[in-house]
Amino acid sequence: MEIIGLYGIGGVGKTTLLKKINNYFLTTDHNFEVVIWVVVSKSASIEKVQEVIRNKLQIPDETWQSRSSKDDKAMEIWKVLKTKKFVLLLDDIWEQLDLIQVGVSLQDNQYKSKIIFTSQSEDLCHQMKAQKRIRVECLAPDEALALFQEEVGEEALNSHPDVLKLAKVVAEECTGLLLALITIGRALASAKTLARWEQAIKELRNFPAKISGMEDELFHRLKFSYDSLQGDTIKSCFLYCSIFLEDCEISINKLIELWIGEGFLAEAGDIYEACVLGRKLEQDLKLACLLEPVETQEYCVKMHEVIRDMALWISSEFGKEKNKVLVYDHAGLFEAQEVARWKEAQRLSLWNTSFEEINEIDQTPTQCPNLQTFLIRKCKDLHEFPTGFFLFMPAIRVLDLSGASSIAELPVEIYNLVTLEYLELSHTKISNLSGELKNLRQLRCLLLDNMYSLQKIPLQVISNLPLWFRQWFSAFAGDNVLFDGGSALVEELQSLEHMKMHPTTMTQRLQRFNLTQAIAFVFVFEKNEAPGKPFCEKLPSTGSCGNQRGKREEPAGMVPELTCSMHLENCESMEELVSSDDEFEENLSLFSRLTSLFLINLPRLQSIYSHSLLLPSLETISVIDCMMLRRLPFYPNNTAADRLKKITGNQSWWDGLLWEDETTRHNFSKYFSRRQ
Repeated sequence: MEIIGLYGIGGVGKTTLLKKINNYFLTTDHNFEVVIWVVVSKSASIEKVQEVIRNKLQIPDETWQSRSSKDDKAMEIWKVLKTKKFVLLLDDIWEQLDLIQVGVSLQDNQYKSKIIFTSQSEDLCHQMKAQKRIRVECLAPDEALALFQEEVGEEALNSHPDVLKLAKVVAEECTGLLLALITIGRALASAKTLARWEQAIKELRNFPAKISGMEDELFHRLKFSYDSLQGDTIKSCFLYCSIFLEDCEISINKLIELWIGEGFLAEAGDIYEACVLGRKLEQDLKLACLLEPVETQEYCVKMHEVIRDMALWISSEFGKEKNKVLVYDHAGLFEAQEVARWKEAQRLSLWNTSFEEINEIDQTPTQCPNLQTFLIRKCKDLHEFPTGFFLFMPAIRVLDLSGASSIAELPVEIYNLVTLEYLELSHTKISNLSGELKNLRQLRCLLLDNMYSLQKIPLQVISNLPLWFRQWFSAFAGDNVLFDGGSALVEELQSLEHMKMHPTTMTQRLQRFNLTQAIAFVFVFEKNEAPGKPFCEKLPSTGSCGNQRGKREEPAGMVPELTCSMHLENCESMEELVSSDDEFEENLSLFSRLTSLFLINLPRLQSIYSHSLLLPSLETISVIDCMMLRRLPFYPNNTAADRLKKITGNQSWWDGLLWEDETTRHNFSKYFSRRQ
């Protein structure tokens, strides 16, 4: 028995494809004795499926009615099917269908019958034991345009010389989704003026639900995928993705950080568990075809434009509150009427926008009484915020300014946003943070990565953060971040009750310490006297360090149970990643959760570890410009090969590696990809 699963996002054309397969068998000679078509759908039952099959098999009514139970009816179907070569086409499966309960045996059919089904979930294909899983992709641009023009019709297309050009724009907005092309094409079949086509484009980009048929024919049908998600947590995480631009490549790590900041993953026991849960939810959304992988960016996802439109429609209470989530890209000059919409917004993101263009804000601080989330992305020309901009945001919980990379000073009003729980200032040019930051008593996540202008982290800020399990403090900055009060900051870190100190002697220059899950992610850098080191107890999603001067990275006891990703770059003097001593020998499982290892520009690095390591979770290794590293810490029969997908590096480095034996080299060579 061959089982084939066709899966893909809602409206992509899975049913259309299955109908074509069915029509092929109806109109073409073949060697199957019976072809059975069953629409399963969301509310289908075993009895309903059995009834359709028995009608196709022409089981007599008196025989069928004498079978009172599902099991008896299944046996009757099995008796007939076991003697036939058949094709069973099952359309629109939403949950696992027990074919044996239906009466279809998967084991003892000697005629090489086939079962082909459609689903929106790749995971369900696995549950249905499909030997072949085929993702149905969106139409290519030329095919999409041809279908759209066919649905619109010649009369509308020829109504004005410019309509064909506008029709192409509309078709592109559908991004190849078959159901959207058909629905919108039919809605515009009567559009015979240029103004109507221009209005349609505007509606598609701003309020697509306004277009005839979009809600009933498209969004309501796509919503079945959303309704099938198990639990409110994953539903909230899915809807949140709509705050990013359409066709945006979303960093998975950044997305999970924001999910944590929003409190979606509060059920997790600590920051590490929250990140693991976030990864699982991201994978589940991909399996449900509600998020898509990015082929060129392994650690990014994206959302199909029409799926995103559907998510915005759901977020806006099915179109009733259109201003609940607002996303702006290259907004240009804001009109007063547009800024007024912010008063109703709960989530707002600005992309590629300069506040010099928002004249209305300069004149009067904007009232945002309902705003809970505010993201600034890719606004490199934004040098400062208008005076009083953050004064009237009494409900704000999540503030991400990482896209305002030219900002040099944090507006003073932010220190009074007492409802703030997540503050992201990474990548900005802010040089000083006021001690008033301690006023943010609700703050759970403070992210200060890549702030190379930052002179110091204010004293008492960390100790004043609430001791919640979700707390997250991250500082990955320049060498000067601990100076100008650095010793006092170290003393503050040592004094915290929720921090475990390593038993080794502590110096004022911070030699060694471990952080518990309360402060889950801290990178600190020093100068001269002691090697700078990154420290973490449970690494949530990635670890990074740069410009390290130490010859060795982590002594035993300082390397935590590394999880997910470790990234080391520009550590010019580093010779050994992990030292070998008796204490570490007892903790060889520390790397058991490491999935990715990135080593970049470490010119003196000679060893990751002097012995082999068990790396059962490792998927990716990238070694760039580390020419003195001559060995990888693999056992000859390493379990790393079970999960490993890719080793990237310079060809000359790879050719110069030393191996335990030729078999080991051969086993790992298939994973190597030369750096382009």
